[in-house]
Amino acid sequence: MPAWPPYIPISAHVNRQGFPGICAQAPPAYSHAMSQTAPPDSLLPSLPVLAVLGCEICRLDDDGVLEEMEPAGALRELGRRPHLLCHSVFTAGTLRRLANAPLHETIKAAENGHLDIMELIAFVRPARLCRPTAEGAAQMLGLAPVTGAEEAALALAGAAGLLLSELGRAARKDKRLARLVLTMRRNGWSWGPLALAALEKNAITLSDIPQGSGLDIWRAVRPVDDRPPPPRPASHALEPDEARKALARVLGATAENRQGQSDYAAALAACLRPRDEDGPAQVLLAEAGTGIGKTLGYMAPAAAWAERNRATIWLSTYTRNLQRQIDQEMTRLYPDPAERGEKTVIRKGRENYLCLLNFEDMASHARGRVAVLAALMARWALFSRDGDMIGGDFPAWLPSLFMGARVFNESGGNASAAWMGLTDRRGECIHSACLHYGRCFIERAARKADRAQIVIANHAFVMSRAAMDPPPEKPDKKRARAQGEIGARLVFDEGHHVFEAADSAFSLHLTGLEMADLRRWMRGHEARRRRGRGLRARIGDLLGEDEAAIRALDRALEAARALPAAGWPQRLEEGAPRRSAEIFLALARKQVLLRAR
Repeated sequence: MPAWPPYIPISAHVNRQGFPGICAQAPPAYSHAMSQTAPPDSLLPSLPVLAVLGCEICRLDDDGVLEEMEPAGALRELGRRPHLLCHSVFTAGTLRRLANAPLHETIKAAENGHLDIMELIAFVRPARLCRPTAEGAAQMLGLAPVTGAEEAALALAGAAGLLLSELGRAARKDKRLARLVLTMRRNGWSWGPLALAALEKNAITLSDIPQGSGLDIWRAVRPVDDRPPPPRPASHALEPDEARKALARVLGATAENRQGQSDYAAALAACLRPRDEDGPAQVLLAEAGTGIGKTLGYMAPAAAWAERNRATIWLSTYTRNLQRQIDQEMTRLYPDPAERGEKTVIRKGRENYLCLLNFEDMASHARGRVAVLAALMARWALFSRDGDMIGGDFPAWLPSLFMGARVFNESGGNASAAWMGLTDRRGECIHSACLHYGRCFIERAARKADRAQIVIANHAFVMSRAAMDPPPEKPDKKRARAQGEIGARLVFDEGHHVFEAADSAFSLHLTGLEMADLRRWMRGHEARRRRGRGLRARIGDLLGEDEAAIRALDRALEAARALPAAGWPQRLEEGAPRRSAEIFLALARKQVLLRAR
C-alpha cells in the first residue's frame, strides 16, 4: 500500500507540518466558503493545479502559491509534469487554441498522466450530470461558486480532497468499488495510488479486497422485471372540462391563467374518448403559437386519461432536446421520484443502450487505459437510470479522455459514446439466447413500458415499432401489445417532422464504420493478442460436429476479410486502401470530394 505523499491542506490555516494553506492567497470570501464546505481532513498531495476559465489561466504550485500564466507557458508546464486539472483534453485543446501551439505539443500536454478531476467524479459519483469544468465540479460538490481562474484552481483542490474522502467511506460498504480501485491501479490509473491510500485511511487493506477485477457488472445489474403484463386497460372518456382541471392541478394555484393553454388542453379531449364507430382512427391536428405552453397543454390531459384508464399513452418527439424537456416536465406531473419512475419511461432505439454482452467483450481483454475506461463504465452502468449512453445520464465528455491523439485529429474518430462500440448498432442482438438477457437494459425499458402510463419516445422509434406491429386482424395482436408495442393513444409533438422522420427511419445506408463493425463482430479483435468474441466463439457450441455448418462458417469468416480492417480511416486518408470494401470506400470518398469542390 503506497504511503500518503506530502499534503497541502485545503483550509486557510497552517498545517501541523508547517506548510502554508493553499487558500491563504485566495479572496477572503472564497477562503471562508472553502473552510465551511471542505472537511478538516480533506488533503491534497503536493501536486500543482492548473485551471483554465475562459482566457484566464491560473496555476497553484506545490507551495500553495497562485500565479497567472500565459497559454504557451501553461501548455509547456502540462507537458513537463503531471498536474491536477479538469478534463485534460478540453484543457489542452483550449491552451492550444489560445497559444496557437503545434499539435505534437498539445498531445504531449494532454497525455502526461494528469490527475483529472473528471475521472474521479465519474468514478465516485457515477451517473450524475456534471459539466466538465471547474465550475461544474464545484457546483456538484457544493463548493463556493467559481468566478475566476484562481477560484477554479482552489475549487479543483477542494474537489479532489472531498472526492477521495467520499471514495474511502463508500468502499467500506461497497466491496466491488474496492476491487475496481485495485484493477484501475494495476492498469496505471493516475488516481490509483491516492485511491488506494483513501481505502487504507478507512481501514481497508489489500487483504480485505475480494478477488476479481470487479468488471463483471452483468452479474450485479438489477434483473429485468418479469412480472406478467398488466390487464387490458379501460376506455373511459376524458371530457374537455376534466382536461382543463387536470392542467390547472399541474400548474398550481399561483400559476398564470393562460386561456389559450386551457383551450388547447380541452381540445385534446376529443382524442381521449372511445371511437363512435369502427374504422379510421380519431386524429386531431392541434396548433398553437409560441409561448402558449403546448407541452404541458397535452401532457396534463394525457396523464389524467392514462391514470383513469390504467392505460398507456405515448408521447413522441422529433428532437432529443424536446424529449429531455418532456422528461423534466414529468416532475410536475409526478413530484414523487418513486411514482415518476414507475409511471414514466423513455423508449429509444437499441443503438442508445449499453449492451452487456459487448461490455463483457470489452472487459475480457481490457488493458491499460482501456481497463480504466471499462471500470468507469462499470460504475456508471451500476448506477444508471436506464443504461442510455446517448443522451441519458452517461457523461458525454468521458470518451474523449481515452481517445489519445485521435481526439485532436478530425479524421481520427468521433469522441462520442458510439466510438466505444458498446451499443447494439449492427443489429447483432441475439435476444433471449443472450446470457445477459435477464438483465438487459433494452429489455428492461421494454418491460417497463408495458406498465408505464407515459412512454416518451421519438418519431423514428415509433415508426420502426409501428412497422413491426402485426396487422389488426392477426390473432396475436394482444400478445404483441403486451410486449411493449405502440399503444392506442399517441401524441406526435413536433408533428411537422413526422414525414422527415419516416424517411430517415425506413431509408437504407452503408457506411465504412458499419462494415468495419461487422468484420469485428464476425472475426473478433484481430489486432489484439487476445481475441474478442467473434462469430465462432458465439455460435461454435451450436454447430457441434456438423461439418457442413463448420465449412459454411469458415467461408463466412473468410469472406469477412473483404471488409474494412482496423486502421481503415487512416489508409483512406493516405490513399492506400486494402481489399475490396476499402477500395470501394476510397472511390466513393474521391467522388464525394470531387463534387464538393
